[in-house]
Amino acid sequence: LTSIFLERLIEIDVHAAIAFIENASISHQRRQRFLADILSRWVRHDPEAAIDYVAGLQDSQLQNAIGSRLLGDPGFAESGLRSELTAAMGSFGEQISQAIALQRTSPETLLEEAQLLNGHARRQRLMNAFSRWFADDPDTAIARLADITNQDERRSIIGMMTSIRSQQDPL
Repeated sequence: LTSIFLERLIEIDVHAAIAFIENASISHQRRQRFLADILSRWVRHDPEAAIDYVAGLQDSQLQNAIGSRLLGDPGFAESGLRSELTAAMGSFGEQISQAIALQRTSPETLLEEAQLLNGHARRQRLMNAFSRWFADDPDTAIARLADITNQDERRSIIGMMTSIRSQQDPL
């Protein structure tokens, strides 16, 4: 019932919807979820005002939760305002934006990028690429192992794929 009421209120007056949720006797988690729902709709109609609202939040946990949801929203990505929201959220926004960018990068591109990196960054890119490949196309993941000449990296990737497989299909 609250969700239906809130949807209608958002259409009429976003600020009234926010005030209603901020003053409602609900748990912190539900408040976060409802505010994120409101902002997800608001950002499609008035992205600048929605970003200003998120930037002005005093509760950093709430700001991070709502900002993360907006940064991951495909509708928001189309607004072209990702950098403004990322800047408003500070270093956490930057981390979230980078993680989302990695999720949207093809495994092939991640593997190419990994070839240019060293150390921990290389390992992370390799694991990300192969875990996504293995989830979507195990045959390609196994075939692409031939591109990994470092035996320690190869063993780590095989271990990760074995772990994924055992979770998908336990004995």
